Amino acid sequence: MTPSDPRSRRGINRIAFSDGRQAQIFLRARNGTAPRRRPGRKQGKAAHSGAEDLAFGQTRRGDAPGLAAVNEAKRTKIKRVVHLSIHDVEKCPEAPHFASKIAIENALKETGLAYTILRPNNFYQNDYWFKDAIVQYGVYPQPIGDLGLSRVDSRDIGEAGVRALTQDGHLGKTYALVGPYPVTGASCAAEFSKALGKPVAYGGNDLVAWAKSMAPYMPAWAVYDYALMYAAFQAKGLEATPAQLDETRAILGRGPRKFSDFVEETAAAWKA
Repeated sequence: MTPSDPRSRRGINRIAFSDGRQAQIFLRARNGTAPRRRPGRKQGKAAHSGAEDLAFGQTRRGDAPGLAAVNEAKRTKIKRVVHLSIHDVEKCPEAPHFASKIAIENALKETGLAYTILRPNNFYQNDYWFKDAIVQYGVYPQPIGDLGLSRVDSRDIGEAGVRALTQDGHLGKTYALVGPYPVTGASCAAEFSKALGKPVAYGGNDLVAWAKSMAPYMPAWAVYDYALMYAAFQAKGLEATPAQLDETRAILGRGPRKFSDFVEETAAAWKA
């Protein structure tokens, strides 16, 4: 398994290991700039040796590692591949990490391998990064805009990944992974305000100001990439259709977790 984000990876690991299954896990560097082992044929041979199934995501910078994973899966005749992409990825091809997902999806479909593509929306757990801003300064800073995103719990992503790998009926299918209702920057702030019992305001949609505030904490390529993504969120939203919500229910076998429940759980932990 090579999911690109540690939050979704933890969800997959927890479910996979509790089910008694074994998994190889290949990690990218914590700063997201490079895999801990360089991608390529040598790594692919080691990574896929003896494996029957493969679940992988993608580093946020470039598509080479993901394409290498696809090529090695084909060469080693992996029986089942699950790829973690992005919800409605075609809506933001200008953002590099969206573009890489499009390239990998297309390459995977051309291999002839048995595959499932999972397309999650923005993770609830991204808000862990904003604890200090929310708790100390009363600001929800993620500039997701006013139109609405159908954000999703990373634990649902992990469960969907395990189901795609271990159950029949998912091959050749693409599933949107979304939450049960859309949220905006303002509504996210309001949920945290309610759960924490203190004022929390939305930081607003000024991406120039956001980029300046992030410069000390993120590499320039990431600030550039995410600013393009947030601009698309603000201009178009990323709200699921009823059919896409049905896709999420179908692979989970239940409804997705609510953002309000995640916030209550998170706020309780922060206050403990």
